[in-house]
Amino acid sequence: MIINNELINLIKDIFEDIDTSNFNLETEFKNNDEWDSMTALTLITVIDQEFGISISGEKIKELNSIKDLLTFLNG
Repeated sequence: MIINNELINLIKDIFEDIDTSNFNLETEFKNNDEWDSMTALTLITVIDQEFGISISGEKIKELNSIKDLLTFLNG
C-alpha cells in the first residue's frame, strides 16, 4: 500500500520549476504550467521504479488529483 506522503513527495520531486509546498491529496497535479507529455512520462517511469506498478498514459489522462492517482495505485 502506497502512503499519501510517499506519493505527494514523489510528485513534488517531479515538478522542479513550480512551488509545490501546498501540494496535498486534492491537488490537481496536471493543472499547472509545468505539466506536459514529458512530465507524464516521468511520472509513469517513477511510479514503476518506486512502486513496481505500471500505469498507462491513457490512465494518467483519466486521473485528476493526487487522491485519484493514489486510489488507482492502491487499487
